[in-house]
Order: sequence, then C-alpha cells, then structure tokens
Amino acid sequence: MRYSIRLAHPDQVFRASHAIRYVSGGTEDLHEHTFRVVLTIFGPLNGAGYVVDFVAASRILRTVLGTNAGKIFRPEPRGEEAINPPGNPTAETLARSIVLSFYDLAIREHLLSEPVDRYRCKLELEEEPGMWAVVET
Repeated sequence: MRYSIRLAHPDQVFRASHAIRYVSGGTEDLHEHTFRVVLTIFGPLNGAGYVVDFVAASRILRTVLGTNAGKIFRPEPRGEEAINPPGNPTAETLARSIVLSFYDLAIREHLLSEPVDRYRCKLELEEEPGMWAVVET
C-alpha cells in the first residue's frame, strides 16, 4: 500500500515578483503573483500509524513559503534582489526550490521517521488561477 498526506490549506500562499527569460533570449517584464502551494508527501507509516504529522509538516511548509514572500526573482540578480532559485525563475524552478527547502527543513526538524529516500513529495505551485507547475521528487 502507498500512503500520503496532502497539505492544501487555502492560506498556503505567498506574494512574490518574477521575470523569466524567454527561450528566444528576451526577458519578460517584472510582475507579481500570489502563488498558491499544495504539497503531497508520500511515505511509509510510522510507529503511530501516520506518514508525518500534519501540523508539523504544515508549519515547516509555511516557514519555507514565508522565506519567499515579497522576494523579487529575476534571471540576473540586481542589487539586493533574490537570486534563488538559481537560473531562470520560472514557476517550475520556484516549485523545485520550495520542495527542496521543505525537505531540508523537514530533515533538520526530524519530521521524517524513516530515511529521506523512503519519502516522495509532489509540490504543485499555482501561478495564476488554473495554471500550475508541478514537481515530483
């Protein structure tokens, strides 16, 4: 059997600005989004019968989202602007950065009761209503 929890609370959002570089080489104008995040964590049941603690996982996710709030993401940094994720700050690379940051913090805070390779995550990042970037680990 495969088990998972899904964190889809409506307040799992952050506002940030980005501008991406097009394949053709041009860069779009800087613009802001309210990004919404849904995270699904797949893994084994621990000794208490659950994958991970919902409350602790939600707290960790909110911490990660808070680090992105108000940031400006550009392909080329300017002054004090954020340069994470590295490279072109598309919705896909932002999603990857968020899920990797979640894993890092989850490990540091001992959220996972099994080795990290026993878990998988699916992070969905909504850039605009109905427009999602999805990354799976």
